[in-house]
Amino acid sequence: MADSKLTVERAAIIAAFCAWTMENVFDNPDVVKLAEVVASGLKRVKMALSSVP
Repeated sequence: MADSKLTVERAAIIAAFCAWTMENVFDNPDVVKLAEVVASGLKRVKMALSSVP
């Protein structure tokens, strides 16, 4: 987060939105794959946010 132009607050809002979208159940294989990518990215963002004081 230190090298990013994205503020911590903005990143937290984006992470919350991604988490909200992951609450749905998907039956389309392409959407399932995209959801897996989003979930992976969300984990990385959450880890980065948790290390910010």
